[in-house]
Amino acid sequence: GSSTWKVYANNSAGTQNSSSVTFFVDSVVPIINVSSPTNTTYTSTNISVNFTSSDLNGISARWFYNGSANISYSGITSTVVPQGSHSFIFYSNDTTNNLNSTSVTFYAEDVSLTACQNLTIANTIYRLAANITSSQTTCFTLSENNITLDMNGYNISGAGHPSRIGISGNSFRDLTVLNGSVLDFGSTGVSLTSTTNSTVKSLYVRVSIDGSPGGTCAPTGVSLTGTNSSLIQSIVEEGTYSTTGCGLVGVGTGVSVGSGCTSCSLSSNTIRGFKDDSSAAGVSLGASSATLMNNIYFNSSQGLVLTNVIGNFISGDYFKG
Repeated sequence: GSSTWKVYANNSAGTQNSSSVTFFVDSVVPIINVSSPTNTTYTSTNISVNFTSSDLNGISARWFYNGSANISYSGITSTVVPQGSHSFIFYSNDTTNNLNSTSVTFYAEDVSLTACQNLTIANTIYRLAANITSSQTTCFTLSENNITLDMNGYNISGAGHPSRIGISGNSFRDLTVLNGSVLDFGSTGVSLTSTTNSTVKSLYVRVSIDGSPGGTCAPTGVSLTGTNSSLIQSIVEEGTYSTTGCGLVGVGTGVSVGSGCTSCSLSSNTIRGFKDDSSAAGVSLGASSATLMNNIYFNSSQGLVLTNVIGNFISGDYFKG
């Protein structure tokens, strides 16, 4: 605060004089309030920056450190960050150069997808923004609960490689894959293993194999195990089979509903082909208490193979060819 000091002096004759000085002592740092970013997970890498500072004697400057550089701040702005964890530090000083700072840590992941990756944010809808050709063992891995992969009309392709998987989820709940095409993954197009309440809907899945890289050639379009998993209103079709170079040639399968799939269902799907081998199957059903309704099987060596018949309900399925 403000202070006034007055100094007195007199000489040997008793003559007195005085002088005063007024000054201000400010040791109070500015108050900083950060509105954005906050300590959360963002589904975009374009991050809004919004903070204020105040001080009784006025603000001289504001700036923030974005992990690589100090950025002068004069008003709401945005900055693009890489995917991952970040810590921003916000600074302000007042007119007497008292400095204060505060920091915020957050995580950013872009849910608009243009490349294969691990999907790690729970309760999130990811959307494809381009067609993708995969050279990875698994293009998309759903690695948290309640993730939706909306393919948004686009496709992913695996070029028939016998070890590639298009989309995989293991041991999570409420996973959904929908609205696009999964093409030519030589291992499995969509694999949901030991999941709960998961859904594959409105997909076109083409099953192809190119044996030239070697390995086991036994492709599956959609594989479901777990509890209450469903395949709905989708097309699963046999594509091109070239097994030359395969170390081991197995049976091609359109849809595999494994023995661990409890109360799983297939409804209103079309299964075409799967006749390259007398043992090939449009649908292989190893589950109990499954429901199959209004599915169509075209031109398969075996449209539907039941390896477990306990408690399954089949109604309205149609077989042709």
